[in-house]
Amino acid sequence: MVLMGRFLWVVGLLFIVVPVYGAGAGSKLELTQECSAERIDEAVQLASVYDGDTLRLSDGRKVRLIGINAPEMARLENKSAAKNKVPRKISRKIYRTAEPEPLAEASRNYLVSLLSQANSIGLRYGSESHDRYGRLLAHVFVDGRINVQAQLLAQGLAVVITVPPNLWAHDCYMMQERSAVLRRQGVWALSQYEPIETEQLKPAVSGFYRITGIVERISKTAKSVWLNLNGNVSLRIDRRDFPYFKNFDFDNLIGRRLIARGWLYQYKGRTQMAVRHPDSLAIP
Repeated sequence: MVLMGRFLWVVGLLFIVVPVYGAGAGSKLELTQECSAERIDEAVQLASVYDGDTLRLSDGRKVRLIGINAPEMARLENKSAAKNKVPRKISRKIYRTAEPEPLAEASRNYLVSLLSQANSIGLRYGSESHDRYGRLLAHVFVDGRINVQAQLLAQGLAVVITVPPNLWAHDCYMMQERSAVLRRQGVWALSQYEPIETEQLKPAVSGFYRITGIVERISKTAKSVWLNLNGNVSLRIDRRDFPYFKNFDFDNLIGRRLIARGWLYQYKGRTQMAVRHPDSLAIP
């Protein structure tokens, strides 16, 4: 995971302190009450926590937390993926790091601690309820009032990734992240989470990154707009997502520096990233 840049304004947040027994005897967590839900769609029971953004329920279903991305735990690597010799359906799994990313264990442990003290765990589904891997997409709540995504973001143990049509609470999630950035909390205190220059990306790079580069040209097709950056990197904006970019003047971006976040992949010898929402772009 690689993350988004600096912000210049302070967000006031309301925090409460509650005991969390899963973190050890007498330990406590500071929790924000922001990003509350107007409804809970399903009460569930937890079986396990894989990482800071993925759960397994007692009935075997997997839940991917909407709106955030947490540092990756160790995953299987496969060198053939770098040559696009695997189906896209599974390529993200085998691209992932063989070692935990910085603060991956802290993110998972925080989530375990938060959920372990819950009297109830509830899910609020998004407009799109499943991802292409068959996982449930949901906002997770402790005792109907504590938004789990908001806690991870406020602690700097996850970052915002907004993927339409699941836009509920994305503005609130950005507020939690901005607060963490200003406080240099969690990943925001680490140099390895600074944006990577596009010209410094490794060959056949893949996975979730925050990158920065100069827009050299704009390409437009029937289906997409491409922001072509130095370093042979392209940002793709699907025309179906244009309504979210109505305030962007793409042509005026030529020569400007951008910071983008998302999943890098390889296609025809070029490094690409799909950008689904303006939350994933910044002009520093």
